[in-house]
Amino acid sequence: MPWMTTDEVAEELGYHIEGVRMMLRAGRLKARKYGRMWLVDPDSVREFKAWIEARGLSKHDPRRGQPD
Repeated sequence: MPWMTTDEVAEELGYHIEGVRMMLRAGRLKARKYGRMWLVDPDSVREFKAWIEARGLSKHDPRRGQPD
């Protein structure tokens, strides 16, 4: 699967695009930045989504960004 744009990631995860950009800057998703555009590794999006679902967390849960 080709790299995803931040818009595609936001739609896939149900996040606002700025939330996705914050996760990228924090290193929660694997991505490459070309100029002003982020290209996100789709495997890291699937892993992040599975991590959230496995723990029964919602995107609004403050524990979401905490390590195990």
